[in-house]
Amino acid sequence: MSTAQQLIDEVKIRIDQDGDSGFFSDSDLLSILNEGYRDLCRYTEILEKDTEVTLSSLESLVSIPADFLESRQIRWSYNRQLYVRTEREMDWDIQGWNAEVGRPDNAIYFNWDVLRLSPIPSSAGTVRFRHSYVPSSDLGATDSPAIPNVFEECLIDYMCAHAFVIMKEYDNAVRFTAEWKTTREDCKRRARQGQMTPDTMETQRPVDVFNYPLWDQGYRNRGGTY
Repeated sequence: MSTAQQLIDEVKIRIDQDGDSGFFSDSDLLSILNEGYRDLCRYTEILEKDTEVTLSSLESLVSIPADFLESRQIRWSYNRQLYVRTEREMDWDIQGWNAEVGRPDNAIYFNWDVLRLSPIPSSAGTVRFRHSYVPSSDLGATDSPAIPNVFEECLIDYMCAHAFVIMKEYDNAVRFTAEWKTTREDCKRRARQGQMTPDTMETQRPVDVFNYPLWDQGYRNRGGTY
């Protein structure tokens, strides 16, 4: 896995810059690298992690993590899968849903950065997010992007494309922009293939424990074939 400095050094070779005496300083290229890194993580959704929030009884509002990008799954007290709904869907399906108390079944996007559980939890528990995220802090020169090595070429293409725009070498900028978009699309495809498992719907991603009943139900509903 390459460090940020190693990626910067590779870009210097491709834009034909001799050490630090050229158009860009290392800090300039590091800034461009961090822009490309965040763009790649946002576009491909390659980075995933779990975030856990503890709620008291009768507490139903959950703050969405600050680096949250897209939900993979949300579970109540580790093993109960919550279904993500909108307020409009709940209003249509369940009269008085916002006053019900019991074991949570649904997670409603309640506000810009808040989820609301329904029913309201009758006892204390935990809400566990598995979600994609965008790094909230910049890479330093000695840090390595938390992505597979094969994705690093995309970062190099991004840096070269933006460097050539700044240098007003537009033919090279167009060429590297096209290469960046192609490699970024390939990274997105690879990331998606690595995230799909049989117990998820097409718009969801894997969970820690294989959900056999959900998978089996889908299997039977499709007549025994996928």
